[in-house]
Amino acid sequence: MFKIISCYWFQVSARYVICFCSGFIFFTGNCFAEQVLFVHAGAGLRPALDIIAADFEAETSIKVLIDYAGSGQSLARIGTSQKGDVFIPGSEVYLDKLKQTMAVKSVYRVALHTPVIGVNVNRADQIHEFSDLTKSGVRIGLGDPASMALGRTAVSILEASGMGEGVKENTVVYAATIKQLALYLTRGDIDAAIIGRSDAIQNKDSVVLLDINPAWYNPEVIAVGVLGCAKEPELALLFARYVASGRGVQAFADVGFLPYTDIQATAEH
Repeated sequence: MFKIISCYWFQVSARYVICFCSGFIFFTGNCFAEQVLFVHAGAGLRPALDIIAADFEAETSIKVLIDYAGSGQSLARIGTSQKGDVFIPGSEVYLDKLKQTMAVKSVYRVALHTPVIGVNVNRADQIHEFSDLTKSGVRIGLGDPASMALGRTAVSILEASGMGEGVKENTVVYAATIKQLALYLTRGDIDAAIIGRSDAIQNKDSVVLLDINPAWYNPEVIAVGVLGCAKEPELALLFARYVASGRGVQAFADVGFLPYTDIQATAEH
């Protein structure tokens, strides 16, 4: 019969634990270490991603920590820190930019980030179409094109509409994130803004949605990619595929995003 006199556990990294028991050393893998994924994501995607992450955690017991910011801000943070497992920006363009400085693996397209005109409900009787954004006294909010995906889209819309100068003259704020812009709109700080379709739908009690001529823009494609600096690339890939699965796509649809039907990996290296 063996008697264990003493037993001590020492975690030496996120993946390995050493156990000293009665003079013997046991070297083990993920004994008590919690599996955690760190995700960078566009702030406008939060309503869908919070649901997806919670479901993923419940099914896998893998913790998902998400840092929400404007997609341009997230891109800068990844470049500076060289840390993170997964990147889900508001536009695939930011994944393409990241590929210039870092390996990005297994990119999956998930949904469309479609712009609309959001009008504060108290000004809905005065703003009925895009040209009304040029009226004197109308306060407009736009996204900062250097910080967020729909800010870039708004630039294209203004140029294609031929009314860009008039809208710019009425623009009183450029927001860093779509959520910040939607907040300004719902509380009446601005009268109208180019925001995401999902944001207008989620705030339907205080925001009236007006469609924008689809000939003036190309919808931003929301995509998820596994970062080359991922500490747990297999787990990161598992989460990326979960986001792009039928359940993930439905979570985006439930909060107002239109689906991207051709869901497939564009890189498997």
